[in-house]
Amino acid sequence: MPTRESHPDWCVAVDCERTGIHESRSATAGDHTDIVGVAATRIRLDVGHDAVRVVFTDEDATTSYALPAPQARALTETIDRLLSA
Repeated sequence: MPTRESHPDWCVAVDCERTGIHESRSATAGDHTDIVGVAATRIRLDVGHDAVRVVFTDEDATTSYALPAPQARALTETIDRLLSA
């Protein structure tokens, strides 16, 4: 069975001991003039699974997705390829 790991240096979560989820500070993509707000946060479950939470905000609607680290990296590479074409 997986065990709890030490507290990562990048974690700023207040209650990670209780929830078992470590969180980094959010990084935003863009600014207030964009049509959709985008923010990303690194998260890690105490069992060692890294992921990226991506939050999209459009006026009164907010949608959040948590992508496992490998899928987040693949998405980044795919977007880079699309924009470089």
